[in-house]
Amino acid sequence: MRSLLLLAIISLTPWTLIAQWGGPEGVQFNSDDSYGGYTMFENFNATFLVNNCGEIINQWQVTNSDLHTKLLPDGQLVYIQNNRVYVRDWDDNIVQILQPGDDDIVLVYEVIELPNKNFLCLARELYSDQDFEDIGYVFEPGESASRIDAVVELDRANGNVVWRWNLSDHVIQQRDPTKPNFGVVMDNPQLLDMDAVLTFDWTFQESFMINGMDYNPELDQIVLSIRKLNEIAIIDHSTTTEEAAGSSGGNSGMGGDILYRWGNPQNYGYGDENTHLSFYQHNPNWILHGEHAGSIIYFNNGLDRPQGEYSEAFIINTPSVLSNGIYQREEGRAFGPETPTKIYSNQTTNVNNLFSEYTSGAKVLPNGNIFITEGDDAILREFTPDGQLAWEYAVPSTGYIFRGVRYGDDYPAFEGRDLTPGQTIEQPTSDYDCTLLVSTEDVIQSSLEVYFDSHQVEIINPDQINYTADIITLSGQAIQTFGSDRLHETVQLDTQHLGLYLLRIRDGDTGELLDTVKFILN
Repeated sequence: MRSLLLLAIISLTPWTLIAQWGGPEGVQFNSDDSYGGYTMFENFNATFLVNNCGEIINQWQVTNSDLHTKLLPDGQLVYIQNNRVYVRDWDDNIVQILQPGDDDIVLVYEVIELPNKNFLCLARELYSDQDFEDIGYVFEPGESASRIDAVVELDRANGNVVWRWNLSDHVIQQRDPTKPNFGVVMDNPQLLDMDAVLTFDWTFQESFMINGMDYNPELDQIVLSIRKLNEIAIIDHSTTTEEAAGSSGGNSGMGGDILYRWGNPQNYGYGDENTHLSFYQHNPNWILHGEHAGSIIYFNNGLDRPQGEYSEAFIINTPSVLSNGIYQREEGRAFGPETPTKIYSNQTTNVNNLFSEYTSGAKVLPNGNIFITEGDDAILREFTPDGQLAWEYAVPSTGYIFRGVRYGDDYPAFEGRDLTPGQTIEQPTSDYDCTLLVSTEDVIQSSLEVYFDSHQVEIINPDQINYTADIITLSGQAIQTFGSDRLHETVQLDTQHLGLYLLRIRDGDTGELLDTVKFILN
């Protein structure tokens, strides 16, 4: 059994670090409010798994993936690169390469292992100008898209596409009754308005640009981030490929049509600029833990926001889901809720520079903390549920990151692995005084008894063990060391500073950990 203790100084003032390529690197803050565990990310040199002090636990020679590596429960790494799904083992050996059998599919961004072990992937299908015009799309001057968004399921054994959903099958336009897919947008919230596609940036190749997704095994549904509609949307995965191309079939009876959408109800005829809340968002995912379990969290980038550019993590409490997976919506109104259930931003946390125009992500950890990737500046942050910074890390050797992932130390991938920490990625190591105390065994049972009285510690030692003891601050600094093998020892504490400290006692001969005790000077 492993025990883990994180020590760090607690800041009560707004955090002001601006991390960028050439700026501070490595751990910048680490408190005992952090969930701990291990964090994985890719920079331009490799994919790394580090502990809360930024020390390397494992690494894989994976760079320039598209664009996000994941650690599977069996300890294997999965990612998309060069239109293939790669699987590497813990020791960095490539154990599988899957290439989709369909020549018109290009895999991008996200791969998820399904319960049946198949891979669910975001994709683009090659689309000509004529293909777009055939579904009723009208190009702006100078615009020439060449890809349409899709989601595919690949057979784990051979890479064959066993399920496919294509966005082009679920679109509408209200501009020209002589063109395909004409209809009244407000009457069809299950369809995506082609005339709502934003042209603020990235008008080349991409059309709607789905940039992230998550899968819910209980509902058998997929939530998508449709970046250039400023919306997240949910679709049914229980369909066949034929049903996914239409508007009937599957658990919902709606085929591949949109079951739920949120972020900009103007796209389907409701609301106004005040209800347009999502701007070029990323990484929607279902919350599995805590008070918001069942809701959805995502990173709202805030790019091109009329009120000013800043980023947020939104928690959205979706409406009640019926037994067939349909999301309830009041007649004549947009999908609820009207506003996010919870927001993490410059205004609601103790940081003042939470902003990333592109990439990024947000996830709720098992202890309720919020793990946020700010991609533009390659900053990983963890917040407590009330918005207090718990951990901050500036990814070394890059000014950009797509997304980081935090795994708890009880994640199955770590069972039986050598998790001995190595050096930090950045050299020299970050100036932050970070101490991560890790014992690979339980505390050795001993007869020691420890008592605190005012500014002194009393240790009763009936077996007269030869021990050493350290008094450690929350920044990880040992401020006082003593030892004894006497029956009774009273030691005056040197510090007059009030607050939380740790007493760590080891066997003076073997170095084995005998006890760790938190205490408060007040």
